[in-house]
Amino acid sequence: MKIIIAGDFCPYNRVQEFIDVSEFENVVSNEVVKLFSNMHYSIVNLECPVADSAQTNIDKVGPSIKTNSKVFDFLKYLNVNVVTLSNNHIMDYGDKGLFSTIQGCKDASIEYLGAGKSLKQAREPLLISDKNQKVAIINISENEFSTTSDDSPGANPLDLVNNYYDIKAAKRNNDYVIVIYHGGHEGYKYPSPRMKKIFRYFVDIGADLVVCHHSHCYSGYEVYKNKNIYYGLGNFIFDWPSIHNEAWNYGYFIEVDTLTNSVDIHPYIQSSDSVTLTLLKEKNRLEFFDDLNALNDVIQDDEKLSDMFHNLTNQRLRGYLSILQPYPGYLLTGAYKRGVLPNLLSKSKILLQLNLIRCEAHQDLYIASLKMQLNSKDEGLK
Repeated sequence: MKIIIAGDFCPYNRVQEFIDVSEFENVVSNEVVKLFSNMHYSIVNLECPVADSAQTNIDKVGPSIKTNSKVFDFLKYLNVNVVTLSNNHIMDYGDKGLFSTIQGCKDASIEYLGAGKSLKQAREPLLISDKNQKVAIINISENEFSTTSDDSPGANPLDLVNNYYDIKAAKRNNDYVIVIYHGGHEGYKYPSPRMKKIFRYFVDIGADLVVCHHSHCYSGYEVYKNKNIYYGLGNFIFDWPSIHNEAWNYGYFIEVDTLTNSVDIHPYIQSSDSVTLTLLKEKNRLEFFDDLNALNDVIQDDEKLSDMFHNLTNQRLRGYLSILQPYPGYLLTGAYKRGVLPNLLSKSKILLQLNLIRCEAHQDLYIASLKMQLNSKDEGLK
């Protein structure tokens, strides 16, 4: 079975304008349409809800994004027949946004997975087959504001216990298992050591292919126990104003033959000076693969990968510590982030926060307490 998998799709800015007037040829080149049409299944991560009428976004950190139902016409034009919904934006417009997305998929005869009216539904794998093979696809995302843990609507979360049972069951009943994972560090071209460990664990318990997106830049890949792990596909189509010719604008599809477990990589540029997604050619293609190989060298070396993550932590240290600082308002907080103001956290305060976050028992109560406070109508502390 031939399957192509792409990264994050959000029809924003110029892309949305072209989709609204059905000028789909300005969004993707003809060769990309032809490539997708030659697949049995074409899978895209739908990074935002399709919410024509949903006007109220949820309370969250970060931007809320959505699109309208014209997006389904574009997906059909591109021959996309599967979308993954477990990501950090699918609940941006609440239950209404999710339900309209699911109904839109059904109306367009596009399969979906990774989100549902409850955790049970969100965990359900997509099962596809032909005369030669049965394939199961599981979609997981790291826990932000979109994931569910009960009978509430939402996305399928990273939960290593549930994920274990789901992957084991999928492998028991199918020939080939794909895990599509949404998570990682935005703007960072490597997996964290934690991610590498988890993705290899997914292979250990039955996954034949693990694919990641979310970081808005592509990462490398490795072959582990004769199985393929792709640590970041980059943006598929995501037109952000004024970001051109940067890591944001490059990515790749993977074309998978599930019968032979072979993978072909198709690099491209999208939403740059020209909005149209086009496959890279000649020199640009060679340079892309040179960079990909350099990323792979680091991923294979645990010490180098740890060093890169240490560098990332050092770069973003003040951004994370600013959350804990007693500086009021965004101006003083911003001054701290830029290094103008000093760190006011005591050693004992840092130790306390570290213990609350690291210890699973404290973490359970810490998260439950914050959720309880958010849900309380009383704005004061209990």
